[in-house]
Amino acid sequence: PDKQKLSTFIHNDFDLLITLAEIPVLPLKALSAYSNAKYRIGPLIDGGLYYYDAMMDIKRSPDLATLIHEIDFYFKVITT
Repeated sequence: PDKQKLSTFIHNDFDLLITLAEIPVLPLKALSAYSNAKYRIGPLIDGGLYYYDAMMDIKRSPDLATLIHEIDFYFKVITT
């Protein structure tokens, strides 16, 4: 990995950071944990409170389509 690109990404003040990985991936967890994003969303994982502000429970169907569906549902609920 390019250290400069990682540093730039982590220090960017994103409004929202969404992790689209249906299983825990260490590099993505680290990016989320260290990110300056104002709000971070990802899949529900053990100990995930340090990585995400909102976690989507996809254990019943752990695939990317379910994760996207849950995030979309969450956004519709909070915007209406």
